[in-house]
Amino acid sequence: MIVFVNRFAPKGTAEQFEEAFTGTSDFMRDQRGLRGHRLVRSLREPSLYYNVAEWSSEDDFAAAVRDARFTPHAAGLRAVASSDPHPCAVVFETERHDDGG
Repeated sequence: MIVFVNRFAPKGTAEQFEEAFTGTSDFMRDQRGLRGHRLVRSLREPSLYYNVAEWSSEDDFAAAVRDARFTPHAAGLRAVASSDPHPCAVVFETERHDDGG
């Protein structure tokens, strides 16, 4: 598994960026290997967003971004935000299991 973290700094309004991101999210949701993703907005710096996506493999992620149907999504995001992408390896992971008590 890889985790892809991408920091976005919108150039225009938050609404413009979120709309463009939603279209990209719809495309990615149907790609092989995507386990899930979140778009989060910084509480410390509200002008910044982070997309955190989990992929089954680096090959699945690479195939999704090489897909010709991704090109207009990438262009749309570049038009409304700068980005700083970081493919990451999981080093440590834990989950909390609430026992209801």
